[in-house]
Amino acid sequence: MKLILHKVLQEPFQHPEYADENGNNPYCVVYLSEYNGEVEETEMLYETFDEAYQEAKKVSQSIEGVVIRNNSMYDA
Repeated sequence: MKLILHKVLQEPFQHPEYADENGNNPYCVVYLSEYNGEVEETEMLYETFDEAYQEAKKVSQSIEGVVIRNNSMYDA
């Protein structure tokens, strides 16, 4: 599986739909991505704002996109 994050469409925000049992909401960043040759919007979840911000910053600064390789991470 190869997911390429090309562009940040929405900066980090707390995603209310995925609250855990303690009521904590993960942070979400919405990217324009490429998966199996198809362009789509992808929501990536992060435990902390700093994690989400750093990944979004890395994608924004990349010319060729950031490649994510992990079968369990993305459910297409």
